[in-house]
Amino acid sequence: MAPDDVIYLILLLVSTSFGYFVRQVKHVKMKQCVCTLIGFILLTIVSGFHILHPLVLTTINAILVLHVKRFCHVVSFAFCFSYLLLIRTSEYFGIPSPPEITNTALMLMVLKMVGLAYEINISRLKQKFDVKEPYLHQIPTFLDIIQYSFCYAGIFVG
Repeated sequence: MAPDDVIYLILLLVSTSFGYFVRQVKHVKMKQCVCTLIGFILLTIVSGFHILHPLVLTTINAILVLHVKRFCHVVSFAFCFSYLLLIRTSEYFGIPSPPEITNTALMLMVLKMVGLAYEINISRLKQKFDVKEPYLHQIPTFLDIIQYSFCYAGIFVG
């Protein structure tokens, strides 16, 4: 087994073990913060200073999704996959490449964020026509997007 595989397996086991402790937190907002903090800490441990890549990716994507209303899904798709392409080819530009586990986490985060952008776009389109159930069409806040992106449960397994 390669060392990266062992580290990845340990991360999966550690992140799974946090489930018991997270269930003990009763307040929903506190539970969201705890999940985000655990995910961020785990990602920082394996990424080191390359934690900047997930931070930049998530922050810019959240801003794009919230401010480009009509085509947020297209802009998010273009930005996220362009950023991922840049990171995957960074060695050719003299930028140090992130560790493989960070690359894996980035790929999963890209898929989550683009999927979220498509869901937000569909919700906005349905909101125009569906007046019966407006509570179903809540647009997430900036903090909601950050918390969703860095939640420990989906950082390494999607």
